[in-house]
Formats: sequence, structure tokens, C-alpha cells
Amino acid sequence: MDLKEMFTSHLRLVWEKNYSDIHLNSEMKPMIRNNVWDIATLEKIPTESWEIEAPTLSKEDISEIIKNIAWEEKYLEFQENFELDISYKHKWERYRINCYIDSNWYSIAFRPISKYITSIESLWLGKQIKTMFGRPKLLILVTWPTWSWKYKNLEAMINNIN
Repeated sequence: MDLKEMFTSHLRLVWEKNYSDIHLNSEMKPMIRNNVWDIATLEKIPTESWEIEAPTLSKEDISEIIKNIAWEEKYLEFQENFELDISYKHKWERYRINCYIDSNWYSIAFRPISKYITSIESLWLGKQIKTMFGRPKLLILVTWPTWSWKYKNLEAMINNIN
């Protein structure tokens, strides 16, 4: 399996299993985060007809993936700033991607973006907060911890206001 096939297999796995994200780090096997924020090492990657053992990715592998998902200008920006936030579309699926440098060198975090907008009712907000969305001037700070689905909450709030 070449690097591009492996990359698309990772994307398909995240989308089909409804994982919150997948992390690719240099000198490590891929890590997945499920919807209750548990992180686990990905031991097997499903392909079209069978599963293969998930390989440990080298620095060069991660660099090559970043080159493939970001156009040249963005890759150069990543080389300068050591961080890059982009979106990526594979078939009908969309992903938020953060490329960064950690202690092991290059790393990538992929998060699928749902095609369905979360309803405001499903957020379990109190009545007082829901009534605030009808005000003409409003500032809401969304400061929940990392991996707490802030974007889902924001999209539901904006959809309700619209």
C-alpha cells in the first residue's frame, strides 16, 4: 500500500467509524480519538478487501502527506510557521486539518466535518442561553476545552441565529 492509499484509508476509517479525529505523528503509529475523547493506537487499517497492520510513519511520510494535501504555497507557509490549518475534501467528505510540529517532528490532526448541522435543541443549553440568540447585539465566547466539539456548538448557534 502506497502512502496515498494509506492516507485515504485513514480518512475513510475516520468517516465510517465516526471518530472525532485521527492523529498522524512522526515515528509513531496513527492514533484515533473516539467520540468520548479516548485516544488509542490504530493497529489495523481496513482496505477495500482486508486489513493491514498500521505502519509507523516516518518524518518523510508525514512531510509527503502534508505536501499532498496542501498546495505548494501553503506547504511553504507551513515550513515557515511550523503550523498550518486547512480544509480538505475527499470525495463527498470534508475535513479540518491541522499540521504542526511536536517533539517527534511533523504531525497532522484530521477532524471530519459533518454534513449535518447540529440543532440548538441537542446542545442541552438552558432556556436563558437560548433566549440570548434573539438579541440584536450579542457576544458569545466559546471557551470549552480542546476536543469538546466547539465547532458543532458554534454551527448550531449560528444556524439558530440565521
